[in-house]
Amino acid sequence: MVIPNTQRHVLESAIVDETFKLHVYLPRGYQEMADPLPVVYLLDAEYSFGAVAYIIRRLIKDDLIPPVLLVGVAYEQPYEEYYARRERDFTPTRAHLSDFPNAGFGEGFAQVIREELIPFVNGHYKVDPADKTITGLSFSGLFSTYLLFKEPDLFQRYVIVSPSLWWDSGILFRYEEDYRAGSDVLAARVFFGAGEQDGPNILSDLEHMEELLGRRRYQRLDYQVRLFPDETHRTILPIAVSHGLRFVFLTDPGQPE
Repeated sequence: MVIPNTQRHVLESAIVDETFKLHVYLPRGYQEMADPLPVVYLLDAEYSFGAVAYIIRRLIKDDLIPPVLLVGVAYEQPYEEYYARRERDFTPTRAHLSDFPNAGFGEGFAQVIREELIPFVNGHYKVDPADKTITGLSFSGLFSTYLLFKEPDLFQRYVIVSPSLWWDSGILFRYEEDYRAGSDVLAARVFFGAGEQDGPNILSDLEHMEELLGRRRYQRLDYQVRLFPDETHRTILPIAVSHGLRFVFLTDPGQPE
């Protein structure tokens, strides 16, 4: 089955010596739209692009979010190779090497996004370069949180689902501490979501993140942390993305979803 209004591209990365497959969903009427669109970048597109494209189509139709361009980033490799690549690209440090021998290229993958992926999309589509969203689950949620504190000018909106904040003894919290030492401004709209059955590490880390951001009182940061009953690490993505996109695209942060 072919998903309507979609296109595919190949992105050859010189930075990581990798061929990425890009899946692009165009909102209905895209060709007639005069204004450039916000872009939602979706990691782990192998298993999530179809579901998220459908969610975005329905949210746009119901005027719950504005028209957006969805760009899914995939490897399209066999199972073991896929997991080795996401382990490589989505982890910021070479920790846990006995279990994750390919880890630690997160900084390089951020360079891929900044210098290769975003320019490619900006050059091929009518998009607003100042309105970009990153979406990730688990390891790609870890990487999305890494970008929030280490590359905060790269994205303006974040939908972060069940992030693996346990990585390297919680190094993301140290990155946040380093960022806060240099600035009390964090210009972003951020949604953190997880399932109540997601596992104790993810839930406790999200609770800690929520408490931490509440204490920091960053200027220009709007955020929400939300848990969903009965959802697990395997089932959480669709409902969290649906609520997360609605939150990050709210025109008035004071209004409920």
